[in-house]
Amino acid sequence: MKIHRGCLRTLSLLSLPLLALPVFAQAPPSADTFVTSTFSKTNFGSSISLVVQPGATTLVQFNLSGIPASATVTKASLRLYVDAVAASGKFDAK
Repeated sequence: MKIHRGCLRTLSLLSLPLLALPVFAQAPPSADTFVTSTFSKTNFGSSISLVVQPGATTLVQFNLSGIPASATVTKASLRLYVDAVAASGKFDAK
């Protein structure tokens, strides 16, 4: 099949707007744990809970392999769900 040069130029111009479209990717959590000053030598990696309390820090690792290395991330969202509350309070997500 023979393609004229003018057709190639038209095809490439038509594909340019597609490059500007936002790409949505998900980065699922791949690991999580928490550390606490109360039990500083305990490994909580196998725990089913992530503790949020004074003296504790929760860590979540995300699988970023679905995001191309050349991508520029301009916005990211994180959804957190509370399963149980032992005492009222607040927390910071950093």
